[in-house]
Amino acid sequence: MRRCLMVLAAVMVVAGCSDPKAANESNFKAAIQQHLDTVYPRCYVIADFPYSTKGGFFNRSKEMGALAAVGVVSVKEIDSKEKSYELTELGKTSYKENAGTGFSGQKLSGLCFGKASVTAVTQFSEPAEILGHKVSQVNYEYTVSDLPDWAQTAQVQGAFAELKKDVQSKDKPRKALDTVLLTNKGWVHERQFRK
Repeated sequence: MRRCLMVLAAVMVVAGCSDPKAANESNFKAAIQQHLDTVYPRCYVIADFPYSTKGGFFNRSKEMGALAAVGVVSVKEIDSKEKSYELTELGKTSYKENAGTGFSGQKLSGLCFGKASVTAVTQFSEPAEILGHKVSQVNYEYTVSDLPDWAQTAQVQGAFAELKKDVQSKDKPRKALDTVLLTNKGWVHERQFRK
């Protein structure tokens, strides 16, 4: 009898782990990972190339200067107020079209790279009903890999704060808090539900 109860308990544990609607670390980790897979490769630089410093809304001289220093872009001085930055062969390896949208709705290209991996779900709230949806807040940690060597230089990290945090994540995982919600197919990140 005792052996039968142990087998039954083991079957229930396995069945509970495979239920995509269960509120557990495994399902939340999968939902967060699915979202991170849409965020990464991350676009750290969103700009069309050649990029000109003349007439731009944002001054990206520091960022472009750092990229020029590591050979990702070449720089050409047009005059004392304008420089033009062109992608080098090294820069083209991280280039992505349609990396973002400008203020007037135009598609912009950019430099995008990296892969994020959830390393741990550290805590989550008990699921609760909010506006007709069962939701839970999830604290988690993640690391970022597949970063090009040039992105790991001090000069580039000094120009891109988020990139610096991603590079450092291999030694000190990044921490985040996101919301997941229950759907008919299981738990999903709130941003995946809206798509």
